[in-house]
Amino acid sequence: MEITTLRDLIEKGVARIVQDGIVVKVHTSMIIQGEDRLSYTTIIRLTECCREAHWAKDVIEAQQNIEIDSICTALSSEFKKPTLVGTEIEISYKVERVTEKGYGLFFQIRDTSTQYINAELRIDSVFYDPKLRKVRRTPKPILDHLNKLSCHKVSKEN
Repeated sequence: MEITTLRDLIEKGVARIVQDGIVVKVHTSMIIQGEDRLSYTTIIRLTECCREAHWAKDVIEAQQNIEIDSICTALSSEFKKPTLVGTEIEISYKVERVTEKGYGLFFQIRDTSTQYINAELRIDSVFYDPKLRKVRRTPKPILDHLNKLSCHKVSKEN
């Protein structure tokens, strides 16, 4: 099994980072043999590559040398149209909400030529201390930065 990362896509020349996401040219190597469109698992993997771009831009820059990671706690998706080989798509993200221990991201996959929405996904994550191996509060610099990006500010968790 070959894991796809944002770096892999950029090095292969099929993706580039844009303001709030990535643009990807759907290549035949991304398609299951005998099909003409992305599988739902590939769409989720490409969305994860967009999340990598978000992490580098919005978390790493704000982390101020705090060792931090995140763990996905929920994933939901809606596939509206098939994404065919040869299509150029933009996967954009926005911070939907921020909590004391995590945040939610909304992703939209859009065909760049038609502007049709092919899929929408949501990923909820909590922040994780990799040394202590436990969920932790959102560090203040990251909390502040994510709050600037979100239309829903910090909410209390149960």
